[in-house]
Amino acid sequence: MAVLVDVRSKVDITSLVSYPISTVSFTGGIWQQDFNLINNTTNTYVPYVDFNVIGISTPSVRVINADNGGSGASPANAALFSFSSRLGSDQLFSPSETSGVRTVRFQDTSAVMFSWDVQVTAYVATGTSSSSSSSSSGNTPPPPASGGASGLVPLTKLTAVMRFTANPLTKTVTKQLIKLQ
Repeated sequence: MAVLVDVRSKVDITSLVSYPISTVSFTGGIWQQDFNLINNTTNTYVPYVDFNVIGISTPSVRVINADNGGSGASPANAALFSFSSRLGSDQLFSPSETSGVRTVRFQDTSAVMFSWDVQVTAYVATGTSSSSSSSSSGNTPPPPASGGASGLVPLTKLTAVMRFTANPLTKTVTKQLIKLQ
């Protein structure tokens, strides 16, 4: 019996995607915006494609609809929004693909302007290996992974964030890629 192992590496794609915003609203102390992700690379990413709110500039503001229940206040309490189910039926984030829409909601009772930082991660297939459980007499390591997306390395540190700044009074939002050293 052969077992197929799909070898994947988690990578930071924050600076490699676009974030078009389709709807912005502020009603009853709730800031809400809808957006998609667009893959601006020639790489194909595999699930999981995750959008994580990892910091909010104003302590009284928090995310209220994250998939994992996180508040988004810090990387330790990141607010996760999975885009894996918003990809096409092939479940791949292909070059030039636009994901389906996700909505992010913040509790902003004081109606203050705030910024929030996002990191987007995905996986790249780095090769496959197979082993045979019926004919193998010992545990041998799989062959080295090959293939994968050139120029991408496994996620080891945060290199950039997309910073959104929300203004509840004007119901506008700006965004800026912030490169980290």
